[in-house]
Amino acid sequence: MFNRFAAALLTGLLFVAGAGLGARAQQPAVDADVLGTQGLSDDEANGIKTMIEAWTKDLLADNLAAWDKYWADDAVLAPPGEDRLVGKADITAFAKKNFGSGSGFSFDNWSIAGRDDLTVITNTVTWQPTGGDSQTYNQMIVLRRESGGDWRVQSVLYTKTR
Repeated sequence: MFNRFAAALLTGLLFVAGAGLGARAQQPAVDADVLGTQGLSDDEANGIKTMIEAWTKDLLADNLAAWDKYWADDAVLAPPGEDRLVGKADITAFAKKNFGSGSGFSFDNWSIAGRDDLTVITNTVTWQPTGGDSQTYNQMIVLRRESGGDWRVQSVLYTKTR
């Protein structure tokens, strides 16, 4: 597990730094707010974006049973200022404690790169918690394609920007 996580994290860091899979793709963007896609068709990239949006909707709707299904069993969450969490049970408990329901969200600054069974996504998400001020996070999400073809969230690293 550590080797897979370390490889995914290194790939993501290289991606963000502009090496490895590339920070900005030479291929056309999926849509205007996407920084770029690489190694995936437009349909695959749009499907991944749709999945991430549905995953976020489930979290903010406090539908953690549905949200949990997007995660790989051995997933890793690295929240800012916290110990990393390994496994769906610990990640879901963290979400219950730290994220409440929200009244809306938006994404921008998408960048998606994929190869075989690994995809790295960076984006910015802004969400409006119920009864609170909007919050914005930069996030890096690593997806792993399972044998059945479904993508699962393997690891997430995020930082709060405001």
